[in-house]
Amino acid sequence: MLVAQACGIDDAGRAVDAGSDAGRDAPFDGGVVMTQDTGPVCVATPELCNGVDDDCDDEIDEGFDLDSDVLNCGACGRPCPELPHAAPVCSAGVCDLTCDPDFADCDDVQATGCEASLGAGSSCGRCDRTCGAGFPLCRSGWLGIACVGACAAGSVPCSNSCSDLTTDVLHCGGCDMACAQRSHARPSCEGSACGMVCDRAFADCDASEETGCETPCPRAHATVTCEGGSCRVLSCDSGWADCDGLDATGCETQLGTVSDCGSCGDACPVPSHATASCTSIFGCGMTCDAGWDNCDLNFANGCETAIDSPTDCGACGASCGPGETCIEGACT
Repeated sequence: MLVAQACGIDDAGRAVDAGSDAGRDAPFDGGVVMTQDTGPVCVATPELCNGVDDDCDDEIDEGFDLDSDVLNCGACGRPCPELPHAAPVCSAGVCDLTCDPDFADCDDVQATGCEASLGAGSSCGRCDRTCGAGFPLCRSGWLGIACVGACAAGSVPCSNSCSDLTTDVLHCGGCDMACAQRSHARPSCEGSACGMVCDRAFADCDASEETGCETPCPRAHATVTCEGGSCRVLSCDSGWADCDGLDATGCETQLGTVSDCGSCGDACPVPSHATASCTSIFGCGMTCDAGWDNCDLNFANGCETAIDSPTDCGACGASCGPGETCIEGACT
């Protein structure tokens, strides 16, 4: 008979029933123990950010980056707050924010989010610009955002802003008809209709705009979406790739390394008498070992020339004179 019990690990590293005498003395180690005739066997459960080894792989909280996870910023269970017209950001374990397009944090108070519209006359294009007499309206055009006396075709005056009612989230379909702030999302306005764009670590899996982007989908170095009620990787951050094809691990592979230089599995060859390298501009390269050089400029055969001979003394083609020898890269 199999019975699910809490999982403990004794001093010998064995899974024990947490209800047994040994289990009561063993630290809780996540997962569950399945008690059967052969004894307790630890069965993994999905890893959580909780300081224990839920999936029983001898690692704790793997897959959670406390330096960048907005749900566990600096510590498990410490989410970054949702703020007006801003998306939370976790950097080096400290909560910060990034402003929605056309908004700014002009009061330098994180708790108020990005409270200033850069299309408003009181913060026209930047925090310190206020539109005044003669040019009371703030208008965005092909030359940028500026204070003007009248609105151009396609926009209407709403308070002290020239607003495109088809795209302005504060005046969507009509003046002062602001799109609602939804959980873990920023408002959008397209065709005079309000919508939302999910924050990168969240998805709208219940297809209800009222609940916002309700499903946390922490995926390493990835922007996510929801398909069929499950989180899926939508795109990878620059320099990262989803090489294992598993949505659960996000974009787990850093590119620009000798094993995955330009793409997944794009491994740089191991050159002779040299150390392989990879750069974002030139791709695979190499650094010659001391005493060797790539005199034929052929990457395929590595650093083929020993620069300690009279014909190549210290450098390719550096020949010593008659009767001279090469010692430590110098003709003597």
